[in-house]
Amino acid sequence: MKQITCYILLIFMIGCYVPNDEPGSKFSFGFSGRVEKLEDAFFNMELNYTENNLKDLQAFQEYLFKIQKHDTIIDYEVTLNDCQSIHALVKWNANWNCDSSYVVVREFKHNLDTLSIKKAKEIFNTAIIHKIRQTHSSVSSEYTWNIKRIRKDSVIVDVLNQENKLRKRHFFSFDPIGKSIENKKTVSFIGDSAIIYTKMASQRFMYLESKKTFHKNDYE
Repeated sequence: MKQITCYILLIFMIGCYVPNDEPGSKFSFGFSGRVEKLEDAFFNMELNYTENNLKDLQAFQEYLFKIQKHDTIIDYEVTLNDCQSIHALVKWNANWNCDSSYVVVREFKHNLDTLSIKKAKEIFNTAIIHKIRQTHSSVSSEYTWNIKRIRKDSVIVDVLNQENKLRKRHFFSFDPIGKSIENKKTVSFIGDSAIIYTKMASQRFMYLESKKTFHKNDYE
């Protein structure tokens, strides 16, 4: 229990895993298994959300939910995160020996005079999280990672399922601005798609720079 509490505190403090990411999480919901398993459930559902554009210097892909009931409107800004920092695993060989993931609500806005965090969490849990849990429970894939050090300042981390099939690939290389090894590119294979995220450094922060989607047969 103490370990779980520490992981949740880490999520709130560092925004889940880019060490220089600004704090700002309001609350989160935990799931068993790696974040890729959570993504499998999340993307296989017909959830009503939009993706935040990449103009706001965000460290992670953000998903925007609008929940409306009668005259009440609440907007939630959400990310999907793993309890293990791949960055920490690569840079410091820091294996946190955890196997869980989180739907993190980083911010919420509403049209009411006041709305407590507890109530906002309850509403989001009822409208969204319950649905995700139902789908998540039927996802059979479990994921592990394989670290391949190409050279001192170049690392590839493969996320594989139990059949050794590639689900995600992280590319780490040296960043001259931060003067350290950073995750500059990630390729995520979801269904028939290959989604490529690239990151850029700005004032020693790493931000998402672009997102491109291909049919996985067209990805090289």
